[in-house]
Amino acid sequence: MNTIPATVVDEITEELFFLENELVFEQMVNDLGEEQPFVFTYLMTIGENDFNEEERELMLVLGVIIWKIMSKGKDGLPTVSEQELDKVEQSNMPLLEKLAGDESGFVSSARNLAVGYNQPEILNYIIDSVIAEEEEGEVREINQGIMIIFLKIVIDCLDG
Repeated sequence: MNTIPATVVDEITEELFFLENELVFEQMVNDLGEEQPFVFTYLMTIGENDFNEEERELMLVLGVIIWKIMSKGKDGLPTVSEQELDKVEQSNMPLLEKLAGDESGFVSSARNLAVGYNQPEILNYIIDSVIAEEEEGEVREINQGIMIIFLKIVIDCLDG
């Protein structure tokens, strides 16, 4: 997929930021579940034993945002299969293993992930969002890095 520019990221995130109708967001979640069932299931189950309720909600919100951005950036986004998701998750295992070994320094070097990455604007938006939520007490510092990697996996799948 072509790299999605910052203007598209800004357009979608601004549109969703001003969305005040919770039912519209719930419909977007349902649409994600219909269009990308394996991505939806992944977002709903990944880290369920480690994340608190606020962190799980943020994963879903950011997952919907990623999907909306990727959908806007490409007509006819292909449906991600379970096999594709597993393959992408496996390719990100070295990052997950690095994180397990050094959680404290991971977020400080997270920006390095975006260097040379096909979707740097989306990834930077996710990093900024996770860090901002940690500052507001929504995401525990220990879970920042793993959350960023899980969301990067979603980006990778949809970028396929």
